[in-house]
Amino acid sequence: MHSSSFGAAFFVFASIGAFASRANGQQRIGELAEGGQSDLFGSSCTGIGDVDGDGVPDVLVGAEYANAPYKQAGRAYVFSGATLALLVTLDGENAGDHFGRRVLALPDVDGDGVDDYIVAAPYYDTSVGNMAGRISVYSGGSGLLIRTQDGTTSSYGLGTSMAAIRDLDADGVGDYLVSAPGNGGCVYAYSGASGALLFTTTGSGTSEFGFTLATIGDVDGDGIDDFAAGSWSGGNGRGLFDVISGATQAKIVTVLGVAPDDAGIAKSLAGGGDFDGDGVPDLVVGDPDHLVNGVAVGSVTVYSGATWSPITTWYGRDDGDRFGQSASCVGDANGDGVPDLLIGSMTGWKQRGNAYLFSGRTFDRLFRFVSDTQGTEFGVTIGAAGDLTGDGLADVLVGAIYDSERDFHAGRVFAFAGNDLFLDANGRAFHANDVIHLGWHGAKAAPLSALAIVDVASVPCFTIVDLGATDALGKRTYSATVPAGLTGIDVSLEAFSLDPVRGPVDSAVVTLSFL
Repeated sequence: MHSSSFGAAFFVFASIGAFASRANGQQRIGELAEGGQSDLFGSSCTGIGDVDGDGVPDVLVGAEYANAPYKQAGRAYVFSGATLALLVTLDGENAGDHFGRRVLALPDVDGDGVDDYIVAAPYYDTSVGNMAGRISVYSGGSGLLIRTQDGTTSSYGLGTSMAAIRDLDADGVGDYLVSAPGNGGCVYAYSGASGALLFTTTGSGTSEFGFTLATIGDVDGDGIDDFAAGSWSGGNGRGLFDVISGATQAKIVTVLGVAPDDAGIAKSLAGGGDFDGDGVPDLVVGDPDHLVNGVAVGSVTVYSGATWSPITTWYGRDDGDRFGQSASCVGDANGDGVPDLLIGSMTGWKQRGNAYLFSGRTFDRLFRFVSDTQGTEFGVTIGAAGDLTGDGLADVLVGAIYDSERDFHAGRVFAFAGNDLFLDANGRAFHANDVIHLGWHGAKAAPLSALAIVDVASVPCFTIVDLGATDALGKRTYSATVPAGLTGIDVSLEAFSLDPVRGPVDSAVVTLSFL
């Protein structure tokens, strides 16, 4: 490289930090922690609409084991997305309800101009029997209860899974799906406006149909959104999922796992994106029990909504990772115009749990979020936060239900920012002679991109170690073998790129430790 080019790049990239004003992507926006001992705060989490009128979407979190006020009655909290301050607290009614086990963001169903939400208590006891389940629909504007709906049979578990769906009954108001997987299982569709039952459907599996649910979008071309429902068992030790017409409830397709590898297929489901660009929305299917050569690493597959053949599959790394325990289409986190995917792996590296962000455009891994401590089940729950930072990019939520920072197994939820440049590494700790692989991904191809060391052993510096154009997809990689003599030293790196639309952009700092 010519020294003049290096000098120009140094000047451009070293100057970026002087004018960067938004939250850096990959970085933690903040954390939510309202749980007490063994509450499992973060049992569920999602972004909801702007309920406090400040122009920023807010956040709903469940704590299903909260003793509020009765043992394991459960509790749900609404937080400001702008300040993370607590806005609303909602309590379960009876001991053992597990209120907050599931939560769901709704559009405005009560007509006050503010989006609403649902909190489920799938173990709620009704007059028809124990654990029939109840869902509670709340007004985002007032925080008041709009309605409740109860399961109709003992051990039904109404509210085990839920999904918002566009207007099924053509009344101009969004509707919602709720599963009750007990006793074989079924899925109910309710009117968002009135709460009236629109239809009930059952599945192809032998047990627990509706254990998971996801709205996909219109895959059969009739103008009405369709949905997927997973069954715990399709028979012979394998799961399955059904894709069901929102208009007619006919089964569009049934996908059965292959025994014995696919025992957990459809234990997580996510819709909301056309990832192959064919104009038909696709479906993301997690199988945390998936076997690779007899080892239970887990997998996640994106299925084409047009052909129902796999578009791509990702796999976990180690035995017991439970990669695919959770999955969410979180929106466009990197500014390339395509929704991205967040995948939870609640065991993961050194039992710390992981949440992986994947590009919906290239299917490359953008970043791996990891817990600070072991045994928290970080990644067991995840959610789309909306744009909390005001930069036009999607942010994400990751729950760690056994986190004990606040109290023993109280739980926490972390919010992380999206960004137009993500830097990722194949690890965080390395020994001599290990090979480090780093990759950074932008929204578009860039004529100039760099990787720089910005800190060594807590001493700031700026040393460019790689410089050049990205590939056509906006990606560039760098690899190096760890030399001897770095034991006990931390080195921080940052990536930079000249985005053709946004101008100079930078990643968050990634710190590598040498052992």
